[in-house]
Amino acid sequence: MLDSYFRFEVPADLAAYYRVTNVLNRTEDKNNVNFCSDLVIERDDAGCVASIKYYTPDRELSKEVCYKGSEICKINHYRGGILYSEEVYQDGYISLKNVYLRNGNLVHTYEYEHGKKGEVLSICKKSDGREILAVYKYDDFGRIVKRRIFLNSEKVLEQHYGYDILDRITAYTDDNQRIVVSKLGKKNELISYVITDKMGNNIKIDNDFIGQEYRCTRITLNGHCSTVKNTSYVDNVMLKKPYTSEDDLDLIIANLFGSAESFRTARDKSLENHSTEMIEKNIEMRTLPISIRKRLMYDKAAKVS
Repeated sequence: MLDSYFRFEVPADLAAYYRVTNVLNRTEDKNNVNFCSDLVIERDDAGCVASIKYYTPDRELSKEVCYKGSEICKINHYRGGILYSEEVYQDGYISLKNVYLRNGNLVHTYEYEHGKKGEVLSICKKSDGREILAVYKYDDFGRIVKRRIFLNSEKVLEQHYGYDILDRITAYTDDNQRIVVSKLGKKNELISYVITDKMGNNIKIDNDFIGQEYRCTRITLNGHCSTVKNTSYVDNVMLKKPYTSEDDLDLIIANLFGSAESFRTARDKSLENHSTEMIEKNIEMRTLPISIRKRLMYDKAAKVS
């Protein structure tokens, strides 16, 4: 019996916004494709999806998702009609990502290793003869409790994370500092925490709020207190939950090996990309099964043809 995920119609409420063309995976059908379509779904003779092509309003190919049987095997991303990156999948999980320049030269590669439950065990970035590897360890609840970073097989950073019963980070340790949270607000505002540096100094950070509105931050070091108004103290970057993606790895690389300015640029770019990706993912999850991870959400809207 054919997998229902690959025998579907676009939901009626979305068909008004997307011009979809279905073609069989044959040369004569491909030559007759309506190139005004937003989505072109190529199917095999049995009606199962072989590939899905996304087009911009300017009729440029932006994404191509290829299937092998009932699983995604590759996703190509395009910018201005030029291949920007390709993702290779194995057993439903990304295993390799290549990123290209506009001239077609390979700029860097990300390699992924997954565990039995699909969790990411490691990400390795290869670029300019340099390998940067991130290795992850999880607790019984699937939370990252340790992350180690290696440069050309030499360990350069080890991070440890601790969580409370509400799944919030309340402790962080690396080779240079330890951070312990002493108070969180009702809305998870970071009210108070203590940073202990490698010299043994305790730096107490107290963020002052009125309701949810931030006012200022008090910093106490060796009995001396100063007050600043700087929102970067409110959400210490080390207390952000770690996640397993190339964006997260790139932020670590920028922080470890780049200047403060390059780190801020990489961080801002990452935030911008994630905002854009969230919009794209929300659209994709409501329309077509773009990846294995989205199928369960799509199943609620999909209709078996």
